[in-house]
Amino acid sequence: NCQRCHGAEPSNGAPFSLVTYDDMQASNKKGKARFETIAQVVESELMPPTYLELEPPVAALQSEDRELLLAWCEQGAPGDASDDCATAD
Repeated sequence: NCQRCHGAEPSNGAPFSLVTYDDMQASNKKGKARFETIAQVVESELMPPTYLELEPPVAALQSEDRELLLAWCEQGAPGDASDDCATAD
């Protein structure tokens, strides 16, 4: 769901990629890990941005996907640099 905008080359106004594990671990200027911010925006339903007028429309996360992502973030986003989310597209 995220890579529609947060792909290897971000689009539709996305400020960064979410393709590799390192992308999820990057810190902002205040030292906050990106996965922590992702958890906040997913929990508050700001992401995915269903308000964007795109074709096809941006779909909300399925509840199972949402809960899995939030649980992973809550656990500190475990994994390593060999993990990635690259799609085969």
